[in-house]
Amino acid sequence: MRNRILITLAFLSFLTFTGGSKQSGLLYRGERGEIVRVLQQWLADAGFPAAGDPDGYFGQGTEAAVRAFQQDAGLAVDGVVGPATWAALGQAALYGGRKTLTSRELLSPLLSWETIDKFWPRGNTAWLTDPKSRTTIGIIRTGGHWHADVEPLTAEDTAILKGWYGGSWSWARRPAIFRFERLQCGASINGMPHGADTIKNGFPGHFCLHFLGSRIHRSGRMDAEHQRMVMRAAEYLLGAALPEEKREEEIR
Repeated sequence: MRNRILITLAFLSFLTFTGGSKQSGLLYRGERGEIVRVLQQWLADAGFPAAGDPDGYFGQGTEAAVRAFQQDAGLAVDGVVGPATWAALGQAALYGGRKTLTSRELLSPLLSWETIDKFWPRGNTAWLTDPKSRTTIGIIRTGGHWHADVEPLTAEDTAILKGWYGGSWSWARRPAIFRFERLQCGASINGMPHGADTIKNGFPGHFCLHFLGSRIHRSGRMDAEHQRMVMRAAEYLLGAALPEEKREEEIR
């Protein structure tokens, strides 16, 4: 389904994390859950399937697949999925392990949270586009250290955002296209106002904006559905970048 490639990691500049999986975002043998299922699916999409279907358990087969991928990608081979491995795997899954890139694909539709955090300071405006409706809102980054806390810029932006959710605020994850200056990539949002707000826009709080490898503030863990939506948004971007007649061949 995905006919894509391991892309340059220069964009991704992931930080090194240490410590246990809960606080560091590391995944390793013995872990269970939906984020492991995402890992297993991405390994399969990249051409390194673990034995059996994705089952959400990081066992011997998954570790072997991780090690094989790390070896192929030129990463440290330790069987542990840290930020650098997750970044490389996301790229490889998106492009299906293809070893050559088109010039369009060099503008990666997947950028790591660490890259976004570095280049998008708090207090700066960016733009989110809903792939389905193709409507765009302005947002401002107000906080966040493991993902971005953001607010709509205006009451009009708030109304558009609420429309994306059918008129009711929701914690449901949705794909979104993020743009800030020259950066453009897939992202994921939820649509529930919470926490503090800083501007008068009719939105009583802020909402969460996630990227490749970002984590939940409360737990320090990656959220499986946010990571799936980031990938889906990247696929929308990849499809939009290709001529119509090439989309079937390149995307499917």
